[in-house]
Parts: sequence; structure tokens; C-alpha cells
Amino acid sequence: MALRVDIIQSEGQSLALMKHLISTSFSCIGYLRDLFEEKNFTDHFLCDLALKRLARGMSPEADTFLDWIELGIYDALDKKYLRTIYLGIFIDPDDPKNVLEWYTFKVAYAPFNSDHVGADISSLSIEQNDKEILHFSQKEIDFKRSAVQILRTMCILTQTLKSLPAIKYLTIRIYYYEDRTPSSYQPPLFLDCPDEIFVNSRGADSLRFDLGQAATPFHTYVLPMY
Repeated sequence: MALRVDIIQSEGQSLALMKHLISTSFSCIGYLRDLFEEKNFTDHFLCDLALKRLARGMSPEADTFLDWIELGIYDALDKKYLRTIYLGIFIDPDDPKNVLEWYTFKVAYAPFNSDHVGADISSLSIEQNDKEILHFSQKEIDFKRSAVQILRTMCILTQTLKSLPAIKYLTIRIYYYEDRTPSSYQPPLFLDCPDEIFVNSRGADSLRFDLGQAATPFHTYVLPMY
């Protein structure tokens, strides 16, 4: 899927763009942090930005990861329940809460029953070290330019991180908007998790980056990284 944006005229188009941006962000992290072997990726271009995308059929691990995104996360996004996604990388299979680094994806929506196209925007950010590195806040429909700048900055900053151990594990946690999500709801492939949020095993050495926002009139998408 190529990301082509002229004017975002419908919520369906906005939703498709959000899905594309989420999957592209996950793929970039997966490639740059060596979460999957090189064979699992294909070349992908967004304007002049060369990226890598996870491809199906190359390994069971990559297929499972894509299922988490496309069957689980997208289901919650379609229903407007999705609020936050946490992608954690950890090394102890018995302690998935204790992560080396994590990425936080946040989504907001235009108000229900709102006729005002600009009632809400979509945004994307990445955080590392309680320090705002880059931040977009815009009311105009400028999704494509923002997405390119965010992904480019994410690629640059991610490459400055220390290498991860050769053996590592992934976990994804999803949080919902409680005022609109049925208490019994769980998306496909996800289970109820009573644990609290991740613990950063790197302690004082942790960093936080804010990479900015990519706006549509219907969604808000935010991505912090620690």
C-alpha cells in the first residue's frame, strides 16, 4: 500500500491512513532494532524516504506480529475503542514487564456525532528521556508531510540507541477508552492483562523522545519511545 494523500475527505480514508502509519511505524522499529531477520522485510518508499516493511510468509514470528497488528489492533481501531498501544522489548521470558525499551502509540478520535471536520486531529509522537525533541501540532490537513518527517526522525533517533541483546522478546499491550469500550471487549489474539504498565529496567539511563504529530481531521495518533 502506497501512502498517497491529497485531501482527506472521509473518516474511512483517515482510518486507512492511520492503519498504514501504525504498521509502517512498527515495521521501522522491527527493522532498526533487529527484531526480525532481514529476509522478513521488503523495500518501501514514502515520498523520498526509503523504509522497510514487514512481509508475510517469510517467518512464523513475523506473521504472528503482523496478526497482532492487523487482526487485533486494527479491530480496536475500527471500533474507536483503541486509546494506547505499548510495544515492549524484554529479555527475560518470565518477566515481560521488565523491558529494555518501549514504544507508546496513542490514538484520539473526533467527537462522536460531530459535524465539525476539524473537531480533532491525528498525531504521532515518540518519546525518550522526558525531553521533547520534535513536536507537531497542527489543525491543517498535512498528514503526508508530517508522517514523512516523523518516520525520518524516528529512524534517525532509533539508530542512535544501543544495540539490543541477540535474544529478545516482544510484547504488545492495548489500552482503551473506558467510556466507550464494553467491559467484556478483547480484540482478536489479545487477552485481559491485570499487570500494571511496563517497568524500565534501564532506570536512570532511560531516554524519551517526542517525534511529533501527523494530522487528519478524524484521528489523533501519538508515538512515544523510552
